[in-house]
Amino acid sequence: MRRRRHADHHPQALSGAALSAVVLAVALALCTPLWADDQIAIAGDGTVHSVSPGFELAVGNATRILHVEQSPSGESVTRILPGTDNGTDFHPSIEIDPVTDLPMVAWTHVERGDAEIHLARFDGNEWTDSAAVAPGRGDDLDPELRIDKNLVHVLWRRETAGGDVVLLRASLDRATLALVLGPEHLPTTGIPLVSLEGSADAPAESPGLE
Repeated sequence: MRRRRHADHHPQALSGAALSAVVLAVALALCTPLWADDQIAIAGDGTVHSVSPGFELAVGNATRILHVEQSPSGESVTRILPGTDNGTDFHPSIEIDPVTDLPMVAWTHVERGDAEIHLARFDGNEWTDSAAVAPGRGDDLDPELRIDKNLVHVLWRRETAGGDVVLLRASLDRATLALVLGPEHLPTTGIPLVSLEGSADAPAESPGLE
């Protein structure tokens, strides 16, 4: 379930600090499909877990993935996912582990121009260090996460330098997060690829396996 956040606009004279804020707001507006949505998951005990990217100007416009845990009583705690303060992090996808009733998050992490899918889990007190799911050539974006009793499934798209777009899936052991299957290409014949702007492209040909 997604919750969209909207920026408020107040007409007023711009100081230097305000001008900087406006520049950032414009940059955010241009990237709305990339940054705007929080991701929310509800555990079996009623605890609400949400994750969202948050900008930090002090660290060169890097982003941190923020986790907010709200108990059924209304008390909340905010945490920063490890490894999200040294690059650019976005597109978080959160799911509840059906065995532990605790969340796991996959997201896109960009560092030194390389975009990879990272994964971390919450143990009830803190998040584990994040790790790349399946590093490879190209930019890995838009992860989707599903968890069953045995496996963690991650689906994402990879954009290559040549302009090709492929869909990839990897399955990891739920307990150890060791790679069990993949990454494998998924067929896209007859499936319209939806761009970040929301328009559907023409059906793409199914990529061959490498």
